[in-house]
Amino acid sequence: MTSDPLPAIDASALVLVGVSVVAVAESNNPSILNPDFLREFVIPEQSWEVQDPPICTPVYARVSYSNGVSVQSDTNRVVFEQRGDPLDPTHLWISAMAGRYLRAIPQVKYTAIGTNPSFLLADARYSDALRNSLRSVLFPTHEDLSPIVLPKAIYAHPDRQITVETQHAQRGEPAASAILFRGNIHRAVQGNDQRDRADSINAIVNRFTADLNDFRAILGALGKVDLS
Repeated sequence: MTSDPLPAIDASALVLVGVSVVAVAESNNPSILNPDFLREFVIPEQSWEVQDPPICTPVYARVSYSNGVSVQSDTNRVVFEQRGDPLDPTHLWISAMAGRYLRAIPQVKYTAIGTNPSFLLADARYSDALRNSLRSVLFPTHEDLSPIVLPKAIYAHPDRQITVETQHAQRGEPAASAILFRGNIHRAVQGNDQRDRADSINAIVNRFTADLNDFRAILGALGKVDLS
């Protein structure tokens, strides 16, 4: 079975709509997270406006801002998230925020850090072609019904694992069919003592922009794959 070649995906067709940095931790204390602490140690500008009533309990905490940034914490992780449609790649704050937060609370044992981008492929020239190609190669029609094929890919590099998940989405008015690509770039924190682990954390956080570009390159290469 063969399929038509995929068109090369132009970079402008991939829209960044969300990204998070997740620090996996052992015996994390969520009650530390509150607007005063974030204003003093974490956020880049004290003028940021808290959007919703903050939550601060011994098991879960969350602070959200009107610019689409939020920070949440439970006993196993701390999540720094930024959302928008689209997000400006030159105005992403969460990696720097994560770095400041983790340096401010070094006594917690952080075991891994993940960068999780979400890209929307909303241009029908690409999203329809990609869906049709995957469908024609992997699954036939059934009773004249064509399936929606949404694969998952895992790239197990020696120093990190990159996961790509896809899901059906809609965007705009009127709503147009799109594909949402969710990524996870997972790295384990290395080192046996606090100083080595802090150096490992800094190195991972500093890879944020490179990891986003790496993930975007994987998605852009979809248009170059021969699915025949």
